[in-house]
Amino acid sequence: MLNELHFTQSGGHFSIVLHHFFNDFYATTRFTGKFTDTNLHAAFNTKDGRVGWRSIAEIKKRERIDWVFHQNENVDIAILPFPLDPQKDDVKVVPDTMFVTVDRIFELYDIYFLSYQPGIEIQNQVIPIIRSGTVSLINKDKTFYIDGFAFPGNSGSPVFLKPSPIRFDEKGGI
Repeated sequence: MLNELHFTQSGGHFSIVLHHFFNDFYATTRFTGKFTDTNLHAAFNTKDGRVGWRSIAEIKKRERIDWVFHQNENVDIAILPFPLDPQKDDVKVVPDTMFVTVDRIFELYDIYFLSYQPGIEIQNQVIPIIRSGTVSLINKDKTFYIDGFAFPGNSGSPVFLKPSPIRFDEKGGI
């Protein structure tokens, strides 16, 4: 079962725990990171089977951290680096080995992405909705479009390549 981290607020923004260079961090939209710390919470599964909540404002104060934004203001991402508690938190992380650069992604690749469905109340566990799609266009600025069904809760959602026995390279070869 996937146990992912969600940032929740009215509007249901979604984020996921990522692991990179020995720091855990949470990614969400630039708008969320800039304007909503006071009513933003991290919801996550705990090892004792409950759903735990942490205030982002309190995390920032305790850890003495702040949001990190992309240098290009048009890139809609905000990251908040802070440690997990491995004794209490039941959260899976995305290891460094699963990160790929845009030069290894091509049109027509099948993908899936995790999301937080607005309107679904968190009960006993935080469980993401999994959606799928296809990479439909890769722009020169290294952004890409996905042909797939999405909704506002997909903000900040990570995108994963679906396993496939066939992959194309930059020249169109298999």
